Amino acid sequence: SRDVHRTFPVREEFKEGGLGQSSLHKVLVALAAAAPGVGYCQGMNYVVATALLHLDFELAAAFGVSLAILMCYDFGSLFAPAVPRLHIRVSQFVHLLQSVSPRLAAHVHVTADALAQQWILTLGVYAVEPDAVVNMWDLFFSTGWKTIFRGGVSLLQRLENVICSEDPDDVAILLHRNRRETFQRVAGSRQQFSKILVDSLSLKITNGSLDVLAARYERTRLLQFV
Repeated sequence: SRDVHRTFPVREEFKEGGLGQSSLHKVLVALAAAAPGVGYCQGMNYVVATALLHLDFELAAAFGVSLAILMCYDFGSLFAPAVPRLHIRVSQFVHLLQSVSPRLAAHVHVTADALAQQWILTLGVYAVEPDAVVNMWDLFFSTGWKTIFRGGVSLLQRLENVICSEDPDDVAILLHRNRRETFQRVAGSRQQFSKILVDSLSLKITNGSLDVLAARYERTRLLQFV
């Protein structure tokens, strides 16, 4: 219930007592009933709210899309209790950022895991407005997780000089508390973020390379218990 009230609070559709909050609550409850092994996890509210916005608050359609994301795109294990797959995804994101921009990765290392976690669990909506993120979602549905990683890494690259000009102790404020203002500098509209997505195609990030990183992470974790 608290997360429903925290979701897009400045948008007219999701203000107190509006259609957005009641619709979001209904779809989240329906999802929890349809996937009891997953239940509810923070981040799911942003995914469902974005689906509602782009589907004109048609509850059945938003529920269908959200359930498909949960069941068909690895989200069941991301949102399940103890978030078993999330640690792998975060490790992949941080590794890719280090590979693409070591300077940037070193500057955000304290908050990198938290930033990656929020980007992944919300399919980018934590940082980019739901109106702007739609093209990335379309690509995600057709090409898989490489699109989400390319988009996130490329977005941070675009802000590298801004981020690296901050004191390391202030980076968390820049990328979390003030994230909307920060990311809107370069991705405040659908057109701006679409340009970032086009540029991200040059990054050597594939679903195959993500599988390799996942296997490496799991081997490393296994060796810790040997």
